[in-house]
Amino acid sequence: MLNRRHLRVKVLEALYAYHLSADRDIPAFEKQLVKQVHKVYEIYLYLITLPLEIAAYATKDATERAGKYIPSAEDLNPNLRIASNLLIKLMDENPELKKAVKLYKISHHEDEETIRAIFKEFRASAEYEIYGKHEEHKFSVDKELVQFLFKKIVCKNPLLEQQLEEKNISWPVDREVVEGMVVKTLKTAELPAGIQLLELTSNWEEDEDYIRKLFRMTLQNEEEYQGYIAEKTQNWDVDRIALMDTILMKMAICELINFPSIPVKVSINEYIDISKEFSTPKSKIFINGILDKVLVDLKKNNKLVKTGRGLVE
Repeated sequence: MLNRRHLRVKVLEALYAYHLSADRDIPAFEKQLVKQVHKVYEIYLYLITLPLEIAAYATKDATERAGKYIPSAEDLNPNLRIASNLLIKLMDENPELKKAVKLYKISHHEDEETIRAIFKEFRASAEYEIYGKHEEHKFSVDKELVQFLFKKIVCKNPLLEQQLEEKNISWPVDREVVEGMVVKTLKTAELPAGIQLLELTSNWEEDEDYIRKLFRMTLQNEEEYQGYIAEKTQNWDVDRIALMDTILMKMAICELINFPSIPVKVSINEYIDISKEFSTPKSKIFINGILDKVLVDLKKNNKLVKTGRGLVE
């Protein structure tokens, strides 16, 4: 599931897109922000259901090969054990997964070329060949094969990579967390349910309110937050401060002032950490220095209202 760090990144992406856009429609960008968070979960569902499609394609492939003008012995005796894989069968029957697929309108109808490429590589693997020689199905063995399929074949397929980038412009950023969600779901699969889907977040109602508020209030109070930053960067050429750094600092100030239940250190450390990935090599030092100075002013002017023990220091 998505954590607060990933949600902060989603807000950062939305704010960055807003500042680069000629159309400054805050409600429209806020709506798109929520949509992009759900897009992460949509890709999770898309990937978790790929093994079902690959198993189904194995049967189709066998039929096509048997129908060749001069089929080989292998064509006439294909390894179809994957089609009766216990974990895949349980996933196919899982009501929770069916409901989620319907809700998010997950479809693989236009993906046959990608599924074919994945299956061909999968079929050629030693793991697939060895699996086909087992006489009886054992859940742990079937589960291990599905994990291999995802981690070693699906995650490394260039056609799928291209396809996911077309589906989601943020895929390079989302990839690690989405693949981690799928791996965890498969790893924790047990009888009799098979898999248990992860939630979008631990508390989506609360988290949705958080990202909407963080996005909206960062923009609504932008001039005020810019003032705090400007006071501490008087010796800097403002035009040379990276837009990403400015947005990160404004988000941090917004969170410090408007989210009383989030500890000060958590906010500052999170934004410094995010800057390591999304801004310049020197940004973390710059942002840390400016935020430390802004924090002193916020405390002095009683702008920092935190509720709960240990939330300020």
